Parts: sequence; C-alpha cells; structure tokens
Amino acid sequence: MINRLSKSIALFFSQKNIISNSELDSYIYGFQLLLSIILNLSAISLIMIYSGKIKETILYIASVFILRHHTGGYHAKTPERCFIMTIGVYILILFIISMVTVKLSIIISGLLLPALIVIIKFAPIVHKNNPVQESDLYRHRQYSVIISILIACSVIIFVLVKQYTLSLVLSLGIFQVSISLLVEKIKGGDA
Repeated sequence: MINRLSKSIALFFSQKNIISNSELDSYIYGFQLLLSIILNLSAISLIMIYSGKIKETILYIASVFILRHHTGGYHAKTPERCFIMTIGVYILILFIISMVTVKLSIIISGLLLPALIVIIKFAPIVHKNNPVQESDLYRHRQYSVIISILIACSVIIFVLVKQYTLSLVLSLGIFQVSISLLVEKIKGGDA
C-alpha cells in the first residue's frame, strides 16, 4: 500500500514536471520513508493518548529513533512489516512497563550493560534497505557511542531520583536497539 501510494505521488510530481524522470526512484524511496514515518508516529500517538503514557512514549520515541538512526541494524523488508514490528514492540514495551514492579524494574535496567556492549562493539551496521555512505560510518559510530552513553547516564539518573518507569523505558529501548543490531549481524549485515 505504501509502495503504491509512494509511486503514485512521485508519478504525479513527475507528470507535473516538478521532478525529473531520472530522479523518480529516489523520490519514490523518499515518499516511502516519509509515509512510513507519518504512519508509525500517528499510530504511536493514538496509542500514547489512549494509554496515557505520554512521558514514557516521548522518551521512548526520542531515544530509540535517534539511536537507531545512527546504529543501523535490522530493517523490515516492507513498510507494512516495519509498521507491524514498530507498533508491536511499542505495545510490548507499554505492557512491560505497566506490569513490572519497582524491584523488577531495577533488575531489568541491568539489560543496559549488555546492550551498551553490543552497540559499542557493532554499531553501525548498514542494512541494504537503509544505505549509508562510507564517509558517514565513522560519524554514525561516534554518535552511536555518545548517544548510548547519554541514555545510560539518564537511566542511572532516573533510578537515583526514583523514576523507575522512565529508567525502564530507556533500558528497554536501548536493549531493543542492541537486539536489532544482533539480528542484523547474525543475518550477515556489514559492521
């Protein structure tokens, strides 16, 4: 659906001579990304409003999306699969944070260290569906490490100020990113 809509939009702009035919594939890809982001964020926003987990969702989205941009990792084959996986993981995280006790929250925050190790060791991993120029790899690596360390510090600060749910959200988010890296590494992505 997103692919067809992206092609239709790009063809419309091409017919109006707004974009050239030689750039059509790039625009189709760009519209796919834009529509996917809009769809994912819209669905997450609706779930956020319904669940009332506004702080948690904003923290989750900001940390995971920014970190994933720099770490790379697994990418779904189609925008529809990406949507299902993104929303599924988000709902799972909401479920976990609503069910976990304070003590268990602190224990789960222990996922932070292995996740950091994975990110520092493997990031960035380039996926063919999300290509990165060779010249940008070093910058993405630096940002991956810096952002991960900032998230880890935030987890520690949230634990110290007894904001256990927020520390849990960040811990689960960084753990999710590390799993994405491991999955792509196992599948044979570049390191």
